[in-house]
Amino acid sequence: MRLSFFLRSFIWPTQLTVGQQAPRISLTSQDGAWIRSEDFLDRWTLVLLFLSDPRQKEQLQWVRELDDMDLPNTKFFAVSPINTKTMREFRDNEQLNIDFLYDP
Repeated sequence: MRLSFFLRSFIWPTQLTVGQQAPRISLTSQDGAWIRSEDFLDRWTLVLLFLSDPRQKEQLQWVRELDDMDLPNTKFFAVSPINTKTMREFRDNEQLNIDFLYDP
């Protein structure tokens, strides 16, 4: 991939349309495992909630909402720049089931 194309995708991101395949991602979970979007293809619908700091009250409310949802063939992830150790401790302290992914 050319650098100019890569940079342009951040400056002018392309909005996905219904039915369009999302770009591949690979992020680290709170347990240190790699989570790759391609591992869920054709089996799961992925819902990613991007947060700056899920420990903040307003953002924690969104995490709890997702954590309580139970939709067939749907996997929820909260994506945050908070390091994996901190997110693991936070998840345990808050008794959450949702997986957190680290995106620096």
